[in-house]
Formats: sequence, structure tokens, C-alpha cells
Amino acid sequence: MHTYDRSMSSILEQAAMWVTRLDSPTVTAIESREFECWLLADPRHEQAFVETGTVVALISDFPAEVKDRLVSLDVPTALGTGKPRLAWLRAVLLRATRRDLEKRGL
Repeated sequence: MHTYDRSMSSILEQAAMWVTRLDSPTVTAIESREFECWLLADPRHEQAFVETGTVVALISDFPAEVKDRLVSLDVPTALGTGKPRLAWLRAVLLRATRRDLEKRGL
């Protein structure tokens, strides 16, 4: 995997974490400021955040069975083949599922 791929994969995974964290009712003012700093640190952060937020919103409407199936995909093998978007998708799916559970109080 190229350095760029690893870097972009990390940015996308961070964006997935921020989308989920900022949607939580327990987000703190400190976390909001940390997010603002993260957003300004790299021009790719905003694009990754917007893309991830869009995908999380779409995935949240999927039935639980579909999300479970998608989360169970064999992503680790894709990581070694230079496909950071697959790792990102898995991270987004996991976070969307966790977000749904938090909203239901589970």
C-alpha cells in the first residue's frame, strides 16, 4: 500500500469517528474544539467528513440485517491490496451501527 493510501485511509477512519462522535448527545465542548482543529489541519479532512456523513446517513436507514452482513465482510484482506475505501466502509458501518444502538439507548 502506498503512503498516500495509508494516509487517506487514516483520514477516512478519523472522519467516521468524528461523524459518530459529533452526532452523540454527550459530545463535549472540548471535543467540538478538537474537531474544529482536526478539520482545519488538512484540506482533505472536510471532504472526508462530508463524504462519511453522507454515507452514515444513508447506511442508518438500512435494515439491521443488511448492516450486519456488510460489517461482516472480509475487509482485512483488502487492506493489503491498497483499497483503503474498504477499510473506511467497514469503519463507517461499525460506527453507523453503534450510532443506531446509542440512539435506541442500548
